[in-house]
Amino acid sequence: MTPKIDLAKLEGLLSTEDFKVVKGIVATRGKNKGCLRKSKPTVTRTDVGFDNEGHHLWNIQGGKEAYVWRMVAFYTGVRPEMPVTAFYDLGPYTEIKELMEHLDNVVEVVLDSIPPRELRGAIRWGRALGMI
Repeated sequence: MTPKIDLAKLEGLLSTEDFKVVKGIVATRGKNKGCLRKSKPTVTRTDVGFDNEGHHLWNIQGGKEAYVWRMVAFYTGVRPEMPVTAFYDLGPYTEIKELMEHLDNVVEVVLDSIPPRELRGAIRWGRALGMI
């Protein structure tokens, strides 16, 4: 069961850019409308060449939405496996540490808007790790 995400509540808590990211993880039609999407948002990568040091450069669209969706899906139990590769959609790991920290804060705001009983993944892993 996918959790309902109250966009009206989140709009005043997030910046315009962060709110746009969160809107990207919410279903807009069908019986799932207003809930977390059933699947990860699409990520597109466009090759833009190499930098001066020979590192491959990519233009990544939809990566922030995919990261936030993956983390929320984990905590709510929609996807039970640990999100150890969620950052793949953001770019090279060495360049995204600050972005991940920022997006983790966005995830926390979204999770705070969901009733605790609907955070099934967090409850499941908390029990498995002896924290609950």
